[in-house]
Amino acid sequence: MLNVGSFRPANAASGRSGSSIKEELQMDRRTAGLAIAGSLLTALALANVPAQADDAKEKCFGISMAGQNDCASTGNNSCAGQSKMDYDKGAWKLVPKGSCETTMIKLPDGSDRAGSLMPIKS
Repeated sequence: MLNVGSFRPANAASGRSGSSIKEELQMDRRTAGLAIAGSLLTALALANVPAQADDAKEKCFGISMAGQNDCASTGNNSCAGQSKMDYDKGAWKLVPKGSCETTMIKLPDGSDRAGSLMPIKS
């Protein structure tokens, strides 16, 4: 049988009042909520930043596999990873500077094609 007279709430041992613990929990929840919101906003911001060429890289058109492009210059897709076909002439991938035009790919028809610094017209 439970002796009700000896029951002490957990906060009684620490000397803190129920309102003090409640305030701490609210602060912890608020802090955690802000941290989660900040993390999500950062992730969204980074996900929407298109790949940019830096000094050591250049855009190379027509060499990426479907879904592996860094971006596109044509209306075929909006950006990274959205190319629907292999070697899309308007989609580009970042490569080390000076290597684009020497990058050779084998097209499905068996012919070879070099990467291009500009979107491929035909």
